[in-house]
Amino acid sequence: MRSNQRLSSLSDQKMLFVDCQTTGATPATAHLLELGWAVGRAIDPVPPAFVSMLVALPDQQLPPPRIQKITGITAEAMTAARQPASVAADLHALVHSEGIVYAVAHWAQFERTFLSDFFVRHPSTLDPFGAGNLHYICTCQIAKKLYPELPSRAIRAVGGYFGLDVEEMKRSAGHVESTYFIWQKLALDLEKRGIGEIEELIEWLKPAPKIAGKKSSRSASPAKKADEHGRIKNGVGEKFLLPLERLRRLDLPSEPGVYRMLNSHGKILYVGKATSLKSRVNSYFTGRKGKASKTKELISQVFDLHVSPLATPLEAALLENDLIKEHDPPYNRALKKRDRSLIYFSADFASLAERPDGEHCCGPFPRGSTIEPLILLVEGLRTGRLDPGLFWGLLDQEATDRAVALFFAEQNVDAKALSEITVRNILALGLSLYRRSMLDGLALAGTGSLSLTYFLGPPPSGSDDGENSEDCVDGRAIDGLVEGIVDAGDEANSETLTDEELCGLVRGLVVSSARAYAVTKTLVRLLDTTIKYEEKKRRRQLVFQEGRLIYSADIPPSARVEEESAVFRPGRRNPLHQPVELATYDRMRVLLGEVRRLHNRGHWLSFLEGQGHGCGYGAEK
Repeated sequence: MRSNQRLSSLSDQKMLFVDCQTTGATPATAHLLELGWAVGRAIDPVPPAFVSMLVALPDQQLPPPRIQKITGITAEAMTAARQPASVAADLHALVHSEGIVYAVAHWAQFERTFLSDFFVRHPSTLDPFGAGNLHYICTCQIAKKLYPELPSRAIRAVGGYFGLDVEEMKRSAGHVESTYFIWQKLALDLEKRGIGEIEELIEWLKPAPKIAGKKSSRSASPAKKADEHGRIKNGVGEKFLLPLERLRRLDLPSEPGVYRMLNSHGKILYVGKATSLKSRVNSYFTGRKGKASKTKELISQVFDLHVSPLATPLEAALLENDLIKEHDPPYNRALKKRDRSLIYFSADFASLAERPDGEHCCGPFPRGSTIEPLILLVEGLRTGRLDPGLFWGLLDQEATDRAVALFFAEQNVDAKALSEITVRNILALGLSLYRRSMLDGLALAGTGSLSLTYFLGPPPSGSDDGENSEDCVDGRAIDGLVEGIVDAGDEANSETLTDEELCGLVRGLVVSSARAYAVTKTLVRLLDTTIKYEEKKRRRQLVFQEGRLIYSADIPPSARVEEESAVFRPGRRNPLHQPVELATYDRMRVLLGEVRRLHNRGHWLSFLEGQGHGCGYGAEK
């Protein structure tokens, strides 16, 4: 029966389509977590049934947090997991009854490694050799050879290129369905090229033999020959193989705006902002050097573009936030809801709530911000025992105690007074240190106590191109010292840190917590604000009411107030009585980052706080 199947055409060959989700990269250190399969032929008019089963881990272990995040397989889901021997028996029986010889997987080397180990651990008396000796066909390897100019051969990229909407979560059933769909396309294309049987495919996939004395590609002449499609491989003429029509992106306007990348089903894959739509969008599809693997995977699936030209990049950034919240595009990372939430503290930070009320009026803060470890620090000072988790597990108990003692000694705080310190005391100290670090940039506005530089925050680190950088304006960023220690991994420990580094850990925590507090107060003040600014040779006026942009327009020349420096006029903000939505919080966060960007570049700015209601939208009075 199996020998006869070897004579079948690729499309008519019955195969096992399989996918494994695991807890790691190799059976030596990881386990099978989920197994999915289907039996079918590329020529079948109706897709086969796609089956998937969760596989119980040894000793009732749970999937690692990282695996739970990318698969969505939670502790609750694992209650339905089956024992490995039972799953193996089902697959053994299926392979035996169907007479399966060939298994198809998108990254077959991975599946082969785990399944071979799985069948060795759980053999079957029914079919002791068949399931463990399947011949594997790799759709990724075929796609790589058939379509060398395709930017990515990841399963989402290849499936998306063929018009399949591949799910974001890494789950076996979805991957088996994608593998079957990809195989249907590949089998037809292979047969068109004269590769119609399994033996011919196996021979075609073999690497070309090396010719003795032939120079390697690294030493070869830069002159290249065109392939059968007229493309020059690895030369200046090489182009990506893309589903998006080239003219579609070349015809985009050069204005600021927001762009959406869509797949073949019209689903939004990615939303981005741009100072020039034409330049920014085309940068994704040209040039290979330095392009991230996720970007290559994305552009392999893009069939269409939708753009919204806007007056300024600032307004593009605001719309980008709203569209990401609305559509939850799979390839956006920043500004997504995910499992993020906001919380509110009492005035003394002794309790928290998910909604503001008469007691909990301080916030909103993102859950997990640096305010929370600061509260742990104060509790430790009161009880006399500090939590080593304060510093991301970097320090043992002795080093934690020493680091805190060094910091408060630096600030001339008497050790006897430590037990009386409150969260607000430390926030005031952190704000003082924060202001001190910005003295050179202070430019006092009308109040005499609040500077625009302080209001906007320090310049962001790294890129400030207005498109690619994600401003850390929520106070969660830690200083370079901590980042360096975290990056050092096991090489960084309590014994290798100097006193200044230990002190710097506490200083970084205190300052970043104070900055998070200051930024949150600023974001709340921005909820009802009129902002005037100049960018792209246009003067614009934006009015925000309860965090929503309710008015935007050019400032007419007759109404312009020519001011050389930015103006900030604070108003009185009433306490919050309704929770701030996450979309609103992020919108104000984006607004703060964009206004800061303009300020750092010397653009004209003007703020009028508390003018969301009844504003005449005209010139300042």
